[in-house]
Amino acid sequence: MTAGWTFITRVSAAAILVVALLAVPQRVVTQELPLAPMRASGQSVTAAYEGWFRTPDGQIHLLVGYFNRNTEEVLDIPVGPDNRIEPGGPDYGQPTHFLPRRAWGVFSINVPSDFSGQTLTWTIVANGQLTQVPMGLDPLWEVEPYLEPAQGNTPPQVKFISSGEFHHGPPLGISAEYETAVDASLTLTLWATDDGQVDPNRRVLEGAPVRIRWSKYRGGG
Repeated sequence: MTAGWTFITRVSAAAILVVALLAVPQRVVTQELPLAPMRASGQSVTAAYEGWFRTPDGQIHLLVGYFNRNTEEVLDIPVGPDNRIEPGGPDYGQPTHFLPRRAWGVFSINVPSDFSGQTLTWTIVANGQLTQVPMGLDPLWEVEPYLEPAQGNTPPQVKFISSGEFHHGPPLGISAEYETAVDASLTLTLWATDDGQVDPNRRVLEGAPVRIRWSKYRGGG
């Protein structure tokens, strides 16, 4: 790139708690055995359908993550034949940068209220291996990402401007945009809070109740 160009970094509030996932089989087309041992590289990436939910205003969203079976290899797969969601795609805002192992609740897809009985299918081709996972509104896949009823636990809240509003729950669109020259550094500041509710049957982690990790989501560079 030429010095002086600018880029925009888009940040999504992806702090999320999913509490009602059910073990319903997903249709996966793949060339490897499901119990194949983990390897550092050369393995597939599979979409992970977490379920669907309603926002407080009644809109319906599909909640989606992924599973990069490699323990070390990071893959960049541009939107297109090898990274597509259909019908109506190929681009539904899915990631193009895949970190190793499991990534939960990475993005959501807003679907119309009459989507019942329909499906979207995310196809990923990584290291020559094709996987496909359908996503629909099966009642068994409805999740509650804003409140865990048993403990009253709610997701952490984050904001990117001190005077701005907090975001919590699944990622819904773009939360903040930043612009800088390609040869200049950019400081990202984040405010985070949590209700402190924990499951008494689980080991309490030491340190801050909210842990932050920055990562690339999509795009070149």
